[in-house]
Amino acid sequence: MDLKLVEKEDLKEWESWLQDPDFRGALEPFPKQVTMADSEKEFLTPPVSGVEFNRYFIQKKDGTRIGIVIHFNSGGSPLRTEIGYILSEKARGQGYATEAASIIVDYLFLSRNLERVQAHTVTENILSQKVLERIGFKKEGELRHAGWLRGRWINYYSWSILRSEWSSPRILKAA
Repeated sequence: MDLKLVEKEDLKEWESWLQDPDFRGALEPFPKQVTMADSEKEFLTPPVSGVEFNRYFIQKKDGTRIGIVIHFNSGGSPLRTEIGYILSEKARGQGYATEAASIIVDYLFLSRNLERVQAHTVTENILSQKVLERIGFKKEGELRHAGWLRGRWINYYSWSILRSEWSSPRILKAA
C-alpha cells in the first residue's frame, strides 16, 4: 500500500470521492458542495494563511485507489498536526487504514519537528478508534455536541500521540 500526494490534475477525482456520500459513509457529514473552480482555488491557496493542508490517496500496490488521508496543522501551531482518513466501503476492515495512518504518522514525525499528532473520531466510529489505538494514540477526552451529522448533534473523541510515545517508525524507516 502507498500514499500518493494529490496533485492539481487529481482534483477532479479527489472531489468526486469527497462529494460521494456513500464513500464518506454514515459517520461523516454530508459533503460540502463545491465547484471545481473553487476546489482548484482552495488547492492552490489554502483558505487560512499559514495552515499547511496536505491530501493523499491511499492506493494498493497495483495503483487501485481505495481511500484518502489528510494532514493539516490545526490551530496554526507548528508543533502539532492533525490527521484524518476515509476508506472506500469495500476496503474497510482490512488493515488499510491502520497502515495508512502508520505511514502518515511516521512521515510527520520523521520530516517535521512536531511534538504531537492528533485526530478526532465520532464517538460511534469504533473501527477508526481501533486504528488509532493500534498505532499508539491515546484517547484524551470527549468533545460534546462538537459537530452536526445528518440532522443531529454528535460527540467526538480527541486522540493524540506524542513524539516520546511514538519513539520509532512502524513502517517508514529513517535513513
